[in-house]
Amino acid sequence: MRTIFSYASTSVEQWNNFTAEVDDSLGVYLNRQYNFRLDFSSLSLDRMWHALKAAILSAAIETLPFQKVSNTHRHSYSPELTKLIAINKFFDRFLYRLTTRRPIRPTQISQMMAVLPSHLENLVSLLPDYSVPTYSATPVSEFKLFLRSQKNLVSAFLSTKFAQHFTDSVEYYTALRDEHFLNSLGTFIDSALSVEKCSIVLDRVLVVLDSTPTLLTDPSDIKQAAITHFQSIVSPPLVRYSSIASFPAQWQQAYTPLSGVSASLYDPVLAPIFLQEWSDVISSMPNNKASGPSKISYEMIKHLSREALDFSLLLANTCLSRGDIPADWHEALVYPIPKPHDFDAQLKNTRPITLLETV
Repeated sequence: MRTIFSYASTSVEQWNNFTAEVDDSLGVYLNRQYNFRLDFSSLSLDRMWHALKAAILSAAIETLPFQKVSNTHRHSYSPELTKLIAINKFFDRFLYRLTTRRPIRPTQISQMMAVLPSHLENLVSLLPDYSVPTYSATPVSEFKLFLRSQKNLVSAFLSTKFAQHFTDSVEYYTALRDEHFLNSLGTFIDSALSVEKCSIVLDRVLVVLDSTPTLLTDPSDIKQAAITHFQSIVSPPLVRYSSIASFPAQWQQAYTPLSGVSASLYDPVLAPIFLQEWSDVISSMPNNKASGPSKISYEMIKHLSREALDFSLLLANTCLSRGDIPADWHEALVYPIPKPHDFDAQLKNTRPITLLETV
């Protein structure tokens, strides 16, 4: 599950509360950890970043509207239809376990026997004119016939409900398209032209292990396969050069500093950043952009108070003076997006987008 902040519905009051909460959280954290120390530039970069990140994220969760979303697509069915689907799957699993013989089956079968009455009772409220029939678990052949009859009954009723659901969906989306024609012409055109946003869900990945195609479905295996693929998608350089003198002859001249250009020309690059410059850069950042691993967005940074902004500037200038960055900033989020052809569960049919920290 991912946390998505709803900036479009955030009020001025909520942003003001966010600003104040960041100040409070940052002040409390620094005072508790570092006993009112005045010179925070002597702290490690990791601790400075952790203090700022913790203050911003805790304030965002406390004051800004958000929702939890999943990357897994799920059909939206009515509660009645959802229950019927669950019962139908239960009968499928039960019949399968009674048909196959494995050492663990007796335990699973006894567990399913215990919950069978509750599923049958649910059918009373879901199927018209249905009453729980008399049944016995022995002999097994008769019991399987009973389960199969209940399964067939539920499947037949499900077919009817699915047909009704399809009809209702067609009517709903027809009315929705009419509404878009009146109020949102762009959305109507996309719908009429069947324009869809291409996306993929990494719930399975096809890899080759020991010359054998293997379909991975375990989330941890999929994650490791994706990491390995994207780390090796670009081949490392065959030769690493330690200095310009070690370059091939045809490239040495191209990379040798020009004698007529003073080295002092580059001094401002590492000069401390002024507050006004820092504020101008932050103000120019675009909204509605994907955030990096910390989930801190440009919108959040733009609503920092003067005190929090000063602390973020201190962090940036400390990075320049030390020639280093916090360890978290070495990490990135890689999202695979589909190429024009089908995904087919193969990572080679995707291209990566890498998200770095916004700060």
